[in-house]
Amino acid sequence: MRFTCVKISSLNAQEIAHQVLSWLPDVDNLDSKTLKKIINRLKTGQHHTWLIHFVEGDGSQDIEFRKLPAMLEGIKIGRVDCKKLRTECNELHVMKFPSFVVYKQTGGFELYYGRATAHDVSDFAKDSMTTKLESLTLDDFSITKSRTIQSVHVVH
Repeated sequence: MRFTCVKISSLNAQEIAHQVLSWLPDVDNLDSKTLKKIINRLKTGQHHTWLIHFVEGDGSQDIEFRKLPAMLEGIKIGRVDCKKLRTECNELHVMKFPSFVVYKQTGGFELYYGRATAHDVSDFAKDSMTTKLESLTLDDFSITKSRTIQSVHVVH
């Protein structure tokens, strides 16, 4: 095994942390084909849980999120550049950046609305994996509307 020696040129803790995080590998950018494959498995389930980070631009400036793979063992992580995949992002109604979505192994997905820090996103993804809660889309409502309700019970 070969090691490379690098020099830390600052004594400032934030600058040192930024420099060290910049050495970590970045998450993979997903292409349209991969994103569509993940979305198409919403009803049947995934091979893995996915955390998708939606950005405008390449997102490489978000060095903080390079911690996520180490924090989320067993969850695949990818990034979608909505400048390049505008149509796909519009179809998913992604309008705020950065946005995070967990596509669950069991099927379904859940949107993250909290602070954009690696720690908070990691906690959300771990919790989301194990909960039965999932976000609904307009398609889910149209399916519900088309079903007939057999009986309605009103409790007073």
